[in-house]
Parts: sequence; C-alpha cells; structure tokens
Amino acid sequence: MFCTIFSQLFLSSAQYTQLCGNQLPGFIIDIHTGKPVDIDECRDIPGVCYNGVCINQVGSFRCECPLGFSYNDQLLLCEDIDECVNSDHLCFNNAFCVNIPGSYRCECTKGYSRSPSGTCVDRNECSEIPNICSHGECVDTPGSYVCICHAGFTVTEDKAMCIDVDECEQKPCGNGTCRNTVGSYNCLCFPGFELTHNNDCIGKTQPFR
Repeated sequence: MFCTIFSQLFLSSAQYTQLCGNQLPGFIIDIHTGKPVDIDECRDIPGVCYNGVCINQVGSFRCECPLGFSYNDQLLLCEDIDECVNSDHLCFNNAFCVNIPGSYRCECTKGYSRSPSGTCVDRNECSEIPNICSHGECVDTPGSYVCICHAGFTVTEDKAMCIDVDECEQKPCGNGTCRNTVGSYNCLCFPGFELTHNNDCIGKTQPFR
C-alpha cells in the first residue's frame, strides 16, 4: 500500500500515522534512494476528476471542472450542477426548466410553443388542428381549448372532445324500441303504435265506422 492524499480521505489521522508513519501524503518512498517521490494521483486514482481535468501537483492534485459542474471533494469528481433546483426564474413564463449535463434548457408547457423571440406563446389549437372538436365548436383558451358540443353530443371530462349521447339510456320510446344514432335516436314502434314527428310512439287512432 502506498500513502497518498487518497488514503487520507478514508483513514483517520491515527490510522494514517500507523500505516504510513510520518510519510507525507502524496509521496511514495523510492526504494533505491530512500527519498520521497511525488505520486501522480491523476494517473493512479481510477476515475479521479471524472467530467473534468485532473492536474497533478507536488504532493497532491487538483480538478478543474467545466462550466456547469462543481467539484465533489469526497468522490473526487466533477458533479453536474442542477441549475433548475439551485436557481429561480431561469425560464420565461409558460416554460419549465430541464436540467442537462453541464447546463439546462427551457421547454414550453403544454399548450404553448416557442416563438421566434424564444418566449413561449399560446398555441391556437382551434386553428392548428382542423376538426379538433368534431361535432362541436372549438374555443381557444390560454394554454388549451374547450369544445362546445352540438345537440346530441356531450363534452368529455377534459372538455377536449365531443362524444355521442346515447339517448336510449333514458328510454324515450315508451311504446317502441330505441335505436341510438350518431347525434340522435330513432324509435321503432310496437304493433298498434305509430311514430310521431316528435320521434315518439303513440297508439294508432281507429277510424270511425
């Protein structure tokens, strides 16, 4: 075992002295001359200064970390700085921060798109996506849109689509069988009943004799 500054990170002062004596950290004794020789930690410590540049110094070393990284003196490497956590208001309104190695980027929230100036502006889904509200009218809102549905249709919980109403669930054909259609329904009347203009089944009137 050789004694380096790396050893000192994991040994107490007493343990270091017991194992290494008064030998200076960062040096090894040359068995031929008996003199201390500087250890190249950059070469001998696996993964030292990861993400950065290791610079050997007499009896030690230093890590130079690139922009967006900071030195971790316990792990002996350059760690990415999460700018999204450490700083506020990095992104414009209607955008959120995404951390990436060494930096960050801003992405527009749902319902917004990036303008030529770099800001996030409201998308007009009603004009961008034809028939987005099939069987209804599209109304643009900040960051979204809502559908106003035609008769015979109802809007979904997120107000993003119009779906057919099954009128037959309400049993509108008292004297007939209900058949659901897109946006409406039909009554198939039982024998002895006839369909009215209101789509209802009533008893046929018997002619006078």
